[in-house]
Amino acid sequence: MSAAQSDLALKQLRGSSGTNTPRHLAAPGSSLDAILTESDKPLIAVDMDDVLSQTNQAVANWHNDAYGTNLTLDHFYYYYYWKNPGWGTPDETFRKVEEFYATDYLDKALPVEGAKEGLQKLRDLGFRMVVVTARQRRELDRSMRWLETHFSGVFEDMICTGQSQETLAEKSEVLTKLSKADVCLKLKAKVLIDDSLENALKCALHPQPTPVLLFGNNAWNQRESKYGDMKEEVSFEERLKKEGGREFWKEENVKIPEGVPLTRVTDWTGVVQWVEAALQEDELSFLSQELVSSLSGPESRPTLLEDIETLHRNLKELNSVKAYIQVIAQALQFKGSAVTCAQSSVSAFDSIAQYEELQQFIASVSEACSEAGDAAGQQKLHLVAFLEDIGGQTWLDIKAVFISSLLEAAEKIQWPLPVDYLAATVDDRKAFEAAFYDLLKLQSIGEKLHASTPYMKSEKDGLYPLQALVQSISLRFKYHFEGTRQTNRLDKPEWYFTHVLNASHEHRAFMENIVQRLLSSTEYRHIIAWREFTYLLLPLLHRKLRRTVPALVPHPPILAHTIYQALSFDSALREEGFEIRGTSATASKGKDGKQEEKEQKWEGVSEVILGRREWFEAWMEGERVFAMDQYMEIISAQDAWLIIDDTGDDDESVIDRELKPTNSARRVKALVEQVTDRYSPLPQFVHRTRFMIVVQLPILESYHARISSSLDAFETLSSTFMRAVPGALGSDPARPGDPKRLTSGVDGVQRLCKALVSAKYLAVAMEAWGEDLFFLELWSEINRKAALRSRAEAAVSLPDPKGAEDDVPEGTIFEELVVQYGKLVGRAEEMIVHTVCSEVESSLRAHLISGNSTWAINTGWQC
Repeated sequence: MSAAQSDLALKQLRGSSGTNTPRHLAAPGSSLDAILTESDKPLIAVDMDDVLSQTNQAVANWHNDAYGTNLTLDHFYYYYYWKNPGWGTPDETFRKVEEFYATDYLDKALPVEGAKEGLQKLRDLGFRMVVVTARQRRELDRSMRWLETHFSGVFEDMICTGQSQETLAEKSEVLTKLSKADVCLKLKAKVLIDDSLENALKCALHPQPTPVLLFGNNAWNQRESKYGDMKEEVSFEERLKKEGGREFWKEENVKIPEGVPLTRVTDWTGVVQWVEAALQEDELSFLSQELVSSLSGPESRPTLLEDIETLHRNLKELNSVKAYIQVIAQALQFKGSAVTCAQSSVSAFDSIAQYEELQQFIASVSEACSEAGDAAGQQKLHLVAFLEDIGGQTWLDIKAVFISSLLEAAEKIQWPLPVDYLAATVDDRKAFEAAFYDLLKLQSIGEKLHASTPYMKSEKDGLYPLQALVQSISLRFKYHFEGTRQTNRLDKPEWYFTHVLNASHEHRAFMENIVQRLLSSTEYRHIIAWREFTYLLLPLLHRKLRRTVPALVPHPPILAHTIYQALSFDSALREEGFEIRGTSATASKGKDGKQEEKEQKWEGVSEVILGRREWFEAWMEGERVFAMDQYMEIISAQDAWLIIDDTGDDDESVIDRELKPTNSARRVKALVEQVTDRYSPLPQFVHRTRFMIVVQLPILESYHARISSSLDAFETLSSTFMRAVPGALGSDPARPGDPKRLTSGVDGVQRLCKALVSAKYLAVAMEAWGEDLFFLELWSEINRKAALRSRAEAAVSLPDPKGAEDDVPEGTIFEELVVQYGKLVGRAEEMIVHTVCSEVESSLRAHLISGNSTWAINTGWQC
């Protein structure tokens, strides 16, 4: 990795940080250039683990506590942990390292003896210190805290190269890691103090070597941990077994090559002695030279040409800055003139001329900068974007002047209270209408001015006068529902929905009778005033929902209540006659300048929630859990399988009057209908389909499985094994007596009848539901749309949709379930017939054999 690449990678690795760090510990993210230019003092790079911190001792203590071992530092034969005793395979080592980092053992590691005193002596000699550690960046904050605790004021910065993951990464990943050799080279470090033989050799053998002090007389820096394919590595114990017990590690000690700038030191005293000796013997003369100003000697002074080039470069940069400032100052001057003119002129429209000058100025600067932007590879220079922001804000400021005039006039006719327009004075009405027309005129001028201005084309705010009138209502809404008032309650969404609905209703007469008349004489006559006014109220609810729903997701009942209220609001507004047609959202001008209406359907306020997949899924999951809990209560009730007489209930109008259901069948039917009521108001068919598949169908499937398992249990109990299977219909495990009573006689037939009527009741109910308009429309949409068809095909309880987009769908949506329940009915009927025949045969057999054996022989009857 080159020095340039190292610098770039370091900056990307360290990034930016918002932590407050003392000056002596520079904020993570400070660039290498900042470290280099910070001082003329020479720099020493210091490793952290087992040079400053007794890390391996902390690791050994943790391993002993966690795994009951007796590891000491003498057991760390290699730099890579998996090569040492007690660590297991590389995968096991990875898990252990992750466990260790999750503890506070690293934070409690003690400093290396003599480190603080040795570092202070190096500082006294005039050196700066920077920590260069192989730790991961995720450990940066805790490492900085440890340094601040034990070495406060000593180090200027910390660089995490991330090489500690070499012990666990794939080889392709290792190649992407920064080496300490590259970091030291870029930092122009005069010496590296490190305990790793691997790092020491990389630095010392680099094409541009950095002197290294190999710290400590530890086992792991006596031999090199050569990296191989981790998948082929085995644990220390396995290798020792393969070697036949031979102490192979003692044969892998490395001898430091001669002539390389690498020296072993056992402790910090040795470090200080080496540095002092090097200074005295002039072996590190370049360090002392760095302490002398580059301008102190005549031969070290910059040449005249270098001075001229530096001054020329600085002058060019200053001229560029000056030009930028002049452009911005001119734009701000245009803005100030336009706004001042709007505020002070007799006619506020005089400010339009000033605004046009600003637009022309922005256009000229944008055109002039376009070539520079292309050369720099940018689509738009920041200067141009800043000027466009000034232009947009200027227009908003001019509009604000007109809006204030309209609001002042509106207050005189009692806005935002319901307006009795005829009760207002003639002068107040004239003032209101004049201000209203002025805003419409301003909007018309703005549309023409901005037609060729790309950065202003996105304005879709609605009619300016109605925007102004909505501001007062918006302030009241914020006061009640976005502050600390008692009306701002998450569990009462109906309050703010009702507030907006009432505002729309209260001002409808004013909008339809007065505002609509004012619009009819302008180019905005196609706008329906009440719909536009209501449309501009909706962002209040959109903003409220986007802010509150994230807090409701952990509370399914309140979230469901909020969605229900949103759907109710949409329904109420549609019943009032609100459509998006006739509002500014669908109005646009064609090429001939005439107004055109876009076909667009209002999705409703509920779409703010339902349109977010994670919010819809959270609501649906809450409904599913609630429905299944109710289902479990139904089938677990003591009277769940009692047959009831409900012929007088009007709810059974579509059910066979001769069929008396069980309590559970009737309650399951009511539960399914309750679920239908919950999702039938959903406007999107995709949401309805998802809700039916996830929430509703599992109830019917579970009830089918319950009845089927009960029939299975009946057959099992009536077999020769006579096993008692729990969970059968009407079973009572506490009832004494022979288990055969459950499958014989009247009791046995009654049990089968309960299964029969339960399945029959739900089958008939589903046939009726399938013919309901709601489910017919849903089934039609599923057959028509490919996305819905794919969902239906994945649901085993739904029939396969076979129709294309233009075909009329066949059958009903419950057809498959009706068939499955019908099979249960047929099975129960067969079992009833079989049971009755068996009972009659059993009774006749005993009677005929005991009372009339001659007749039995003569007639050939056999038992």
